Amino acid sequence: MDIDGLDDCDNVSIVDDGDAGDDAGDDAGESTAMAGAVQPRISAAAAENTLPRLPHIPPGPCTESWTHFSAVPLACRPDAAGSRPPCMLGVDEAGRGPVLGPMVYAICYAPVAKLDAVKAMGFADSKVLKESQRDALFVRIVQESEQPPAAAPSSDQRASNDTQTEPEAEAAWLGWAVTACTPQDISSAMLKRSKTSLNEVAHDTTIALIRGAIDRGVNVQEVYVDTVGPPEPYQAKLERLFPRIGKIRVTKKADSLFPIVSAASICAKVTRDSMLKHWEFVEHGLETEQASPSLREFGSGYPGDPKTVAWLKKQQHPVFGFPRLVRFSWSTATKLVESPEAVAKHGSANVCWRYTGEGDSASESKPGASAGKKEYRITTRFAQTTASGSAGHDADGRVAKKSLARKHAGRVTSQTLPDLGILSAF
Repeated sequence: MDIDGLDDCDNVSIVDDGDAGDDAGDDAGESTAMAGAVQPRISAAAAENTLPRLPHIPPGPCTESWTHFSAVPLACRPDAAGSRPPCMLGVDEAGRGPVLGPMVYAICYAPVAKLDAVKAMGFADSKVLKESQRDALFVRIVQESEQPPAAAPSSDQRASNDTQTEPEAEAAWLGWAVTACTPQDISSAMLKRSKTSLNEVAHDTTIALIRGAIDRGVNVQEVYVDTVGPPEPYQAKLERLFPRIGKIRVTKKADSLFPIVSAASICAKVTRDSMLKHWEFVEHGLETEQASPSLREFGSGYPGDPKTVAWLKKQQHPVFGFPRLVRFSWSTATKLVESPEAVAKHGSANVCWRYTGEGDSASESKPGASAGKKEYRITTRFAQTTASGSAGHDADGRVAKKSLARKHAGRVTSQTLPDLGILSAF
């Protein structure tokens, strides 16, 4: 697989491979079917380095944040006596820093007794592994999360001394989940009037994933997190939220210290890479270029990458900025839109919008404007979301960006500017 690139969301859809349940047998048939259908397809593709769009990624354009949980593996479910084995859980992310693409958070969990088995799988920080190595390790994770218990030998096999039977396969023991936060949700959170920082988005996403595992019946007793921001207050926050978890460790470089975090790192990175490789552009003029390799030649996605900046300049629209792949909350995008080079190339990017607002007076209006009317300056700053969670867009399908004069920002509503789809930004 070759990719020319490569990091609490409001709109999250949940995709679940099966309820945890107290009855381990409920999902056995489903796990067996998935193991038969998914594993060979992924394994063969990984062997050829041609991993397709991963089956846990929702089909179609990525316009809403989403979450996927694997089925809870049999080894993490209650035993016959109802006892639930204590499990360890690791958290890591991919795509936090880039100016484009989703930020993907992932968890991996397994019984504490399986620590040696996790180490034996050879996990490492995804950033130090080759793409082919990450793909192969992700295949192992999928296999260990969906491997059904081996069928009992037949009576003929038990009776025959000459029959060589295969070693009994071990039941599934490694679970995982991912959440992908779209560029629109990231930008909306960071740029709305009551701002949510990227660290807060990361914390909320992590908390939701941990809670999701617990809600599915996993007895999480150890949590290891690759820190976002200072580790001490973050760890204290998690300890307050999850008092029943015996051990929570938040630290820098956790993906290189704890194998279960390294496994989560693999899930996050491989998922994000697959999303970028198969990204579906919906903007007018780009949807017909889906097969063009140059459309995905956006480099690493990091703001300091000249290839990324060149791609942004090439795809820049004079009024509506960039495709929805781009995070408008990044200063790289803002500076490009407002740069003298962009103004010279595209002409004025400012748009004036007049509307009649209740209680407006002529004294507050711009010179020349009639009483009761105001003039607002709209620039190509960031994407807003509509009621459905999709980014607002113009008639051509390009994502719409709006930034209003600070003096009046708090008064803008969906009623005052209905055609621009502003509902959640201010």
